[in-house]
Amino acid sequence: MAYETLRFVDQVGKNYLIRGGSPVSDGGFDYDGLMDVILKLPQFPKGLKSSDFYLVDINLQHANETDSLIAEISFLKWNNQTPNPFGQLVLWDTLGTPKCYWQTEPWERARLVATLDEWLPDPLNWRVVTLRSWLENPGMLPLQPLPDPNKPIIVYVHCSGGCDRTSEMIGAYRLRYMPAAWTMGDAWISMYDEHPCTLPMGCNNYMATQWYAFWLNETRGYSIGGIGIDGGCNNAGTLDRLCFPDMPR
Repeated sequence: MAYETLRFVDQVGKNYLIRGGSPVSDGGFDYDGLMDVILKLPQFPKGLKSSDFYLVDINLQHANETDSLIAEISFLKWNNQTPNPFGQLVLWDTLGTPKCYWQTEPWERARLVATLDEWLPDPLNWRVVTLRSWLENPGMLPLQPLPDPNKPIIVYVHCSGGCDRTSEMIGAYRLRYMPAAWTMGDAWISMYDEHPCTLPMGCNNYMATQWYAFWLNETRGYSIGGIGIDGGCNNAGTLDRLCFPDMPR
């Protein structure tokens, strides 16, 4: 299994956040291959083993991606029946939205930003904060008790290729918990440029991330600039500008 889109995202205390593509290969969960690639990232000290960590697999795939889902569910269900489980699975189906901020009337924009949790298919507000809370305190993970509460965790967020849905989730995380090197002025383009694929993120996922950025600005006091000032989005394999500032409504 190739992991071309696997990237380090963040370290919170002794815990790590990693993004990438599906860890399923030849019909099975490629735990050994995944951990081998992760532990070779330069952010990890030399000499660590997979047994030194507890894996949290966050799967963003759709219900119809049955082969991949079955492989991960079966493996981690079996794993959690063993005396010393080494991971757990979280399913967060991710859809994005076809609704463009720039093609929405100003009065409607304000209402939709304020009620983002109510209409956006992906509960990004909750997911981003939950993801961070797990990194800060693994004792808040869904499956408890952990086999070793002192063992650091690796949270691996993925969809199929590690591009579109993963970029929405990780992009939203980055915008809220941006590294110190990012300013509000360059946060959007820095988040956008961090996308590890040939084409940028899919248009629906891109538009969901835009709405989330405006939600941060208007409800949390952020001042993220440059939203939409970038190369566009991946529209079924074609680079497109479906949603950018000053579009006609």
